Amino acid sequence: MPIMLFSVLHSVTFVKRLHEGTGVVSLGVMNLVLAVTTRQQQLLMAVANAEILLMVTAIVGVFSGTFSLFVPFLYYRILCMRYKSQRNPYSRTAFWGIRYSAESACNHPSCPEAVRGIVRKAISYVERMAPPTG
Repeated sequence: MPIMLFSVLHSVTFVKRLHEGTGVVSLGVMNLVLAVTTRQQQLLMAVANAEILLMVTAIVGVFSGTFSLFVPFLYYRILCMRYKSQRNPYSRTAFWGIRYSAESACNHPSCPEAVRGIVRKAISYVERMAPPTG
């Protein structure tokens, strides 16, 4: 999914430049370009959330036997680079959003104490694994 969404964003940018360069205006194409451009922030947040869920999928895949043990370690490095990126704040924002949602859910009075402890330990572990941002 992240690769497809990045492809859509780059294709739209290319089509937009092509239309501006040639002067040919197609109403249908420009409407598509406008729709993608206005939703660019949402698309990039969807990519960031998908990248985080891919890490969870990689870890589950190791335990189920579908992925090699090497995959989560490799993907961790990729996720760290995305997190530290100065040009792309969406991964940090997605991690913050997931943390906020998890803390809100475990602070609810109906949340069992055991689940609350597991969630807090998981948040603490992920915070320790997070790379320092410069």
